[in-house]
Amino acid sequence: MGSDEFTLILATGNRPKAAQALANRLLNAVAKPFEVRGHQIPIGLSVGGTIYPQDATDINSLIANADAACSAPKPMAATW
Repeated sequence: MGSDEFTLILATGNRPKAAQALANRLLNAVAKPFEVRGHQIPIGLSVGGTIYPQDATDINSLIANADAACSAPKPMAATW
């Protein structure tokens, strides 16, 4: 991953809604700006997810598909 990217691998079984719920909790956690020494600092976050084996069966393809989902035209939303 890049310097401003990270990957979460979840073992949710056949429950993609559990992964999407976590993604939405992360989005909500950074929705409001942080205050640092009296300055409001906004944080941006994009989340993209893929499900094994529906979306891909190897790690490289899963990551590529998640990255593509991150770039979908839905800023500040969890995209699957």
